[in-house]
Amino acid sequence: MADIELTGTIEGMPTAPELEGTATVPSPAPLAGGVEGIRGPKGDKGDKGDKGDKGDTGAQGPQGEKGDKGDKGDKGDTGAQGPAGADGRDGQDGQDGAPGADWQDGKSAYQIWLDAGNSGTVADFLASLKGDPGQDGADGADGQDGQDGAPGADGQDGADGKSAYEIWLDAGNSGTVADFLASLKGDPGQDGADGADGQDG
Repeated sequence: MADIELTGTIEGMPTAPELEGTATVPSPAPLAGGVEGIRGPKGDKGDKGDKGDKGDTGAQGPQGEKGDKGDKGDKGDTGAQGPAGADGRDGQDGQDGAPGADWQDGKSAYQIWLDAGNSGTVADFLASLKGDPGQDGADGADGQDGQDGAPGADGQDGADGKSAYEIWLDAGNSGTVADFLASLKGDPGQDGADGADGQDG
């Protein structure tokens, strides 16, 4: 680069008062047939270009250091009851226990009766077991009538009964049948009361 003092105009270039003075410009390269012109002012900012395509995913970075242990979380809700498990296998039979000690025979009821201060034979003991007769219980409610039984077979013909005359004789009377019939007639009754007078016709 070289400092060039501009104090006039260059042939073939338009007049630019703002270029008067000292400016730093690149050293002109030799041009065929003339001198390189002065660098012009900076142009306006161009429009924003279109968004470029998404770049490829970068390589995975190194693994970070292990973080601190977090706080213990709250106790969760009780879960639903699971299905019943299968029945387990039967266990092995246990060993037989040791034999128990022998026990003495108990006393008979008759011997206990004697030990209680009683005396007598076995028959006396058995007789003592019989208590006094209890009081009669209350009469029970009448039962329902039973169904009628089937008709029985016809009985044999009975002997002929005595006549009324024979019964009269057996009662201590004596006489003929006519006397018996006469005895059936009672004494005359008393006269009845006069009837009420009838209504006139």
